[in-house]
Parts: sequence; C-alpha cells; structure tokens
Amino acid sequence: MKLILALIAVLQASVTVAAPPPPADAKNPIVPRADVPLKLRAVAPGAPFDGRFFSSNESAINLFTNSPSNAPLRVYAEPGPNPAEGRLAIRKFPRDEAHNELALLGKPGLESIVSFFEVRAVDPLPPSRLSFGGWTITPPFSGGYEPKTTKHFLDYKRDGQGTAAASRWIAFPSATGYDVKYYDGSVIVTQNYFPLKIEVVKA
Repeated sequence: MKLILALIAVLQASVTVAAPPPPADAKNPIVPRADVPLKLRAVAPGAPFDGRFFSSNESAINLFTNSPSNAPLRVYAEPGPNPAEGRLAIRKFPRDEAHNELALLGKPGLESIVSFFEVRAVDPLPPSRLSFGGWTITPPFSGGYEPKTTKHFLDYKRDGQGTAAASRWIAFPSATGYDVKYYDGSVIVTQNYFPLKIEVVKA
C-alpha cells in the first residue's frame, strides 16, 4: 500500500511540474504596464504613409513623413479612470513625474492627438474639448501567449459611447506629412482624406 501511495505522489508531482510549452507561433505578451514600451503604427493599405510610426513634435502627435529625423513615439499604457471598461491612460515612455499623457484635443467631430504635461491642468477654450483616459486597445492584451498574427488597434471611447459608434481615424495631407484626426461622424468632411487604423506594437 505504501508503495502504491508513493507512486501516486510521484506521478502527481510530475504532472504539476511538466507545464505544456507555448505554441510554436507564440510571442511574448504585451501588457498595459509602465515598463512595457509601445509604438503606434499607421495601417492604411495603399496610402503613402502605410506602415509609418507616429512621432511627436512638441505637443502634436502625427505622421511626420517630411521629418525623417523624428524618432518613433514610444508610449506605455496603464489602467484609466474606468479600468473595468477596459479604458486606458496612454503616456509617453519612459515614465516621469509629470505624466506626459496623450489626449484628444479639438472641436467635437474632428480632434487631434496631443500630449501634455499634467493634462488635467489644461483648460481649452470652447468649443474645443480635451479628452484623456478613455483609450482602448482592441482586442485587449490577454497577458498570455498570443499568435503572431494577432494585431491590436488603438481607439477612444467616451462615456455613453457604444461599440457601434462611427468613430474612426482619418488623415489629411499637411506641410509636414499627415495630420491624423479622430472623427466621430458628427460633421461633414469635404477635404480628401485617408482612412486608417492605429496599430499598437511592442517597441
């Protein structure tokens, strides 16, 4: 009887220790943490800026295609004011005491991506508004192994905004490259623009 119990104990121990290896197409997970730098990449098949990374020029964050010296912007994600809803705060990497945070700024309908130190202290003149802490990454990072083909995209969600909202990113040609705007479908846009997605990738 003692021999049987001993054999059972050995088998249980071997099962506990021998964890299955990750799948062959797995990659290291990306999780929303201050020590995990991320980059933002434009996805717009057929557009001249497809595959280009976002960079910053003072407070503006855009696709500065005419400024090749601009290094890609590095950011990190942390839970925002409403973490239960998957909303995030996106800040410049590396972390600093001033929390240089990404936000949307502009008149309702078309808003620019910007970053400010102590964003809560910024008070734009009406009708412009400043929004922060409502970023989403879809699909959410699982914190585990994911297929290499999995792509994660950045969006913004406000209070009361459902999943069927018509918001999207669009880009307009400019003197420095392309100005990217958050478009919520509430205004008519007559200027030519390129629709795009913003992919979140590990830096």
